[in-house]
Amino acid sequence: MNRISIVFFLFTLILHAQEQEHIYSEYFKFVPGDTEIMFADNVKLRSEPGLESEVLELIPIGAAIKILKVSDASLNFDGIVSPWYKVDYKGKVGFVLGGLVSFGHLKFGSALLLFQLKKNGGRNPVLKVREIIEGEPYISYEFELIGDQYSIQFLSNKGLKGVDKIVAVNYEADACMVEGGVTYLSWSVKGLQKMADLSELSDAGIFYFSESFEFMEDNPNIKEGVLYTQKLITVENDEELWERTSITTRFFKWDGQQFVGFENFRKHISED
Repeated sequence: MNRISIVFFLFTLILHAQEQEHIYSEYFKFVPGDTEIMFADNVKLRSEPGLESEVLELIPIGAAIKILKVSDASLNFDGIVSPWYKVDYKGKVGFVLGGLVSFGHLKFGSALLLFQLKKNGGRNPVLKVREIIEGEPYISYEFELIGDQYSIQFLSNKGLKGVDKIVAVNYEADACMVEGGVTYLSWSVKGLQKMADLSELSDAGIFYFSESFEFMEDNPNIKEGVLYTQKLITVENDEELWERTSITTRFFKWDGQQFVGFENFRKHISED
């Protein structure tokens, strides 16, 4: 089935086969009893948790496995220390490395988006995504993230032309001066691409900074794009409850691939 035909299917959102939201990071661990999906292709199901143990089976990308146990053994894979998991694949029990298992997926007709993580030695992790369409080779993408802890939310196209679905990576900022916000990715017949990184940052009692999008689907007055809002609150005098608030808003048109002028505008105001 080709890319064009899949857009007519009713989409189904699945994240770990549970309705609860998961917070992901390099320390995330799969839960025994859960059914997960393989991120990598031809993964070796091994008799023991290690690269030297016997290969029992090759597991294809997109195949379902059941997590039985988290092993004490681990391996540094793609810059992340990943544990081995005891799993069940079609009745055969063995071990696979966690970094080869998808930590969430979106099913859309006969298409799948799979997710994993890596670190290149830089400050920010990289989100690895693989797109599987029935009867076609899988396609790989990589997107640098702006935070270390995040959840994945699947959205509609929010009224944007040329977009089938939006993937929102929502960052968890659980401490002062830890960057939060959201990364938006668009998914269409042209593939997966980054739309925007929006930041949120605060230091208690000193300042609060945030960026947000309001989409056409959320506000009927917005046509063919988004309304961008940047808010900065600085505390001038805490005892007198004196705060200074600065709000910048601007509309950006969506041309089917990007918000025209958004990145240049964002760069310009960040330098002011």
